[in-house]
Amino acid sequence: GRGLRVRARRRKLSGTPQGPTSALSLFSRTFFLLAILLAAGVFAWVQTLRALELEPRAVQAAQQIAGLVNLTSYGLIALRASGQPAGSSRVQRAARWLEARQNADGGFNFARRGSPATVDDTAGAVQALAAAGRRGTPARRGLAWILGRRNGDGGFALQPPGGSNSQSTALAAQAMVAMGSSPAGRGGATRSPLGYLGARQQANGLVRYSSRSAVTPVWVTSQALAAMGRRALPVRIRR
Repeated sequence: GRGLRVRARRRKLSGTPQGPTSALSLFSRTFFLLAILLAAGVFAWVQTLRALELEPRAVQAAQQIAGLVNLTSYGLIALRASGQPAGSSRVQRAARWLEARQNADGGFNFARRGSPATVDDTAGAVQALAAAGRRGTPARRGLAWILGRRNGDGGFALQPPGGSNSQSTALAAQAMVAMGSSPAGRGGATRSPLGYLGARQQANGLVRYSSRSAVTPVWVTSQALAAMGRRALPVRIRR
């Protein structure tokens, strides 16, 4: 009847308008979604390009770190401690690399050839070369450089000239042992590397870093014990 026609007319009039305003709203939403997708794509590409750019730099930095004299010395020693034969290609390649980085005066720097040598780094390199079975001229020159820097108290400084310390003295003594030389001196002289370490040892067994300092006592004592036991690196743990 008439009531049904009125309700149908009202539903028709209340429907969603399809004019310009509705079309503009739909366009805005579509544009907004496309903008988000585009921004996400650009961000992903930027991150990918950055990763591609930074990866070679990271690899280069890692190679520079790994190409240090000190790390190569102890890497070689670690190979020998793990059971690698002295004549293996890895050990010999590392040993030749070390020999090529020796300074003209016979010493070794922490990082590279040409920079000032230290007792610690030279002693590490000498022990590494000896562990590789290469006790020839480079190793002998390295030991001679160390012995030429001994202080009057029998000890050695990290960077000569300087005051003696137990850690540098222990490494120097181990280099001497590795090369078949005695670190005790004639008749166990007090002015020898082992004499210096013995004078730094306290009643409780602790070995002082120097006559004036007892810093890092566990570290210092552990290094001194290997030298006092006349054990060159690598020191193998006996189970």
